[in-house]
Amino acid sequence: MAAHESNDEGAYPLDLIPDGSGWQIGTRSLFDWLIRDIQHGSSASDMGRRFHSGLVGTLVDLCRKLRARSRLNRVCLSSG
Repeated sequence: MAAHESNDEGAYPLDLIPDGSGWQIGTRSLFDWLIRDIQHGSSASDMGRRFHSGLVGTLVDLCRKLRARSRLNRVCLSSG
């Protein structure tokens, strides 16, 4: 909900790390940037929006990689 209040267009980086036949999403760079933004007094709304934008960008990148490998054209998302 906090991200809704932000107009920030940035995105936190997440790393796609090759792992055998797939990838893991690495969070090291994400936490480095979060700590930096907390120390600089960034708002929770801007940080929330940057987190979600970074996650979306990483998932899009991952889907493109998977499509190139498998030719799948459909993505299904769910949550707990």
